Amino acid sequence: MSDRTLPVGIAGAGLMGRWHAHAAARTGGRVLGVADPDLGRARRLAEAHPGARAFSEAGPMLAALELRALHVCSPLATHAVLVESALERGLDVLVEKPLAQDAATTERLSIEAERAGRLLVPVHQYPFQRGFSRARAGLERSGPLRHAEMTLCTAGGAGRDERGLAELVAEILPHPLSVAQSLFRPRIHEVAWSVERFASGEVLVQGRDGALAFRALVSAASRPPESSLSLRGERGTWRVDFFHGYANFEPGSVGRSAKILRPFGQSARNLLAASSNLARRTAAGESAYPGLRALVSAFYRAAREQGPPPIEPAAVRELALVRDRLLADLS
Repeated sequence: MSDRTLPVGIAGAGLMGRWHAHAAARTGGRVLGVADPDLGRARRLAEAHPGARAFSEAGPMLAALELRALHVCSPLATHAVLVESALERGLDVLVEKPLAQDAATTERLSIEAERAGRLLVPVHQYPFQRGFSRARAGLERSGPLRHAEMTLCTAGGAGRDERGLAELVAEILPHPLSVAQSLFRPRIHEVAWSVERFASGEVLVQGRDGALAFRALVSAASRPPESSLSLRGERGTWRVDFFHGYANFEPGSVGRSAKILRPFGQSARNLLAASSNLARRTAAGESAYPGLRALVSAFYRAAREQGPPPIEPAAVRELALVRDRLLADLS
């Protein structure tokens, strides 16, 4: 194993565990172990990574293998125990969102990571997507930003009862909050936030700071599934597709001819952006979850070089506090 290859373990062999292992193998990691209560599922994922071993529990995996980092991809209720176990063994930890069930637990785990001198990073991959990064870097084209409007329509609520839908919304909230955190200049806990539930699994989150208004619709009922963002400025609008990881810019032209030609221009820009993005992702073997690989790569780089984390601890704590505040308002 190369000195630059990071030996890692995967806790949770479900959908996200598979994608984390996929990203690890392509960003300088080597999967040495997979732990899941369903040992058959752990074995199937381990078999896809030569030399990896399967375990029914994470504890024995951490004790048996010489790992440098742990990917926590298990249910939310297990996150805190797994993070603590990994930190006790001197590992850096990458955790699926939300990092913990509440802000108090997030704060405690963050402090433990800082005391241990280890990385503790949640998977807020949206800000690491190529499309969003391009739009954020190109905001001078749109002029002063006035509105950020996000739509998240998920099919993940199928078959869930009211409690399950509420849990789904709570798990999705880090996505719009991490995007807002990348856009608002002040810390997001200083932003005036409000939240409204229309029905089970239907939530509208709004925040405002000065002239910039942020709005995010989270829906488990609306179709088709969508995860998108419009950044509206005084000279034009950036449109970001988070499902596919690309963005395009619509100039703010006015006048009769501009109105007539607008739908044709929108279609052409979207077709060009979607086509080039598909070609790039196909060549890279990135068929799902754009942004995850970039975040994993940044996490590994920080772990190898003992550098700053890709998401600062203060930002992690702040997002958890705002999420708690919104969930309290919904209860």
